Amino acid sequence: MTRASLALATGHVREAIGIHPLVIPVAPLAALVVLAAAYNYVRHGRFASVAFTHRRWATPAAILLGAAMTALWIARFFGAFGGPVPVG
Repeated sequence: MTRASLALATGHVREAIGIHPLVIPVAPLAALVVLAAAYNYVRHGRFASVAFTHRRWATPAAILLGAAMTALWIARFFGAFGGPVPVG
């Protein structure tokens, strides 16, 4: 996911999706959570990384995203989506 996020951040969308198909929803969401935590720290003096837990959609969205990432991992383990991506 790190290599895919870096490719996405540098504008290489096809490469990013090739490395990890879920980079499009995951990377912006992770950035949003980090920015919200930083904002809460600056604004309120504490890290409130759970700022989204007060939203009704946060838990189902996290469960759905976690299930999708697990399903993708299993599918790649068995050769789907380009098979296991070499590390390095």
